[in-house]
Amino acid sequence: MTVKKDWGFPDKSKSDVAFHANTIFIYGIVKIGKTTLWSKMSDALGFLTEEGAKHLSIKAWHIKNWADFLVRLDTLEKAVKAGECPFKTVVIDTVDNLSDFCEQSVCDDLSINTLSDLEWGKGYKAYKREFTRQVRRLTQLGLGLVFISHSTEKDVAIASGLNEKGDLVPNRKIETTRMIIPTLDKRAFEFVSGLVDMIFFIGINNKGERVINTKPSNHFEAGDRSGRLSSVIPLDYDKLVEDYYSDDPTELINKINLAEQYLAEKMIDGFEVPTRAINSRKKHIKTEVLKDAKAGDLEGYLQHLVIKAKTKKKEVVK
Repeated sequence: MTVKKDWGFPDKSKSDVAFHANTIFIYGIVKIGKTTLWSKMSDALGFLTEEGAKHLSIKAWHIKNWADFLVRLDTLEKAVKAGECPFKTVVIDTVDNLSDFCEQSVCDDLSINTLSDLEWGKGYKAYKREFTRQVRRLTQLGLGLVFISHSTEKDVAIASGLNEKGDLVPNRKIETTRMIIPTLDKRAFEFVSGLVDMIFFIGINNKGERVINTKPSNHFEAGDRSGRLSSVIPLDYDKLVEDYYSDDPTELINKINLAEQYLAEKMIDGFEVPTRAINSRKKHIKTEVLKDAKAGDLEGYLQHLVIKAKTKKKEVVK
């Protein structure tokens, strides 16, 4: 009998991640409730880089500069290694200021006024190297991590490259659209966005209610790698957690059926939903049978239908 050698290949990782263990990026306008949202998290430690939490009951270190941050990071790292850290989640509020602190520290070390003072982008490279190295230490602690940022509106260039069949086409047109994006330095955001499991945009819906947007849009940055969350959730921490652990797609299936029926009746630019639903479902929910799909996948497909209605004709699926 031949005995197979153990090559030490890894087993498949589990996807049952607790909500507090996720890495999340949250952004929105000033005073909309970002800090209040994370203050509801149990066992959370804040790194506060700006004032604004005086009326909240939280546990936090006040960070005034990059040196402060490094000292506190060292302390947290030692506590985790000793098995004596009482926290489950670390919150950087705001990561914008933390990035600025890092930039100022790098400029001081290099004896320059701005990063652009050094040729060949050496100042920017030094900043990016320092910022990513220290933030990566946070991600290696085994704790949940939340980044808080503000929002701004900006004209963004997007490549429009899908034909009527949904295929990529050559010589794609570049179109400009107005989007809401984080105010975090683009170099820092490129790094942080690659780390996070979720990007939440906190905004106000047409009813004047504060909501958490979790899915991509033509109007703002958002995303949910877990696939568990609804596209729009009331700005309430308990409801956010409840939604994360909810698996019942019944309501979403009803919305999808209504959305498909709406588009089929409108025949928008030849987009006949009944004849193309199977292909669309395969692409967006990986199954032909709606009842077998996960809630997060169904939300993605519903969002796809809504975008179709909005882009093909100025009518909204309700």
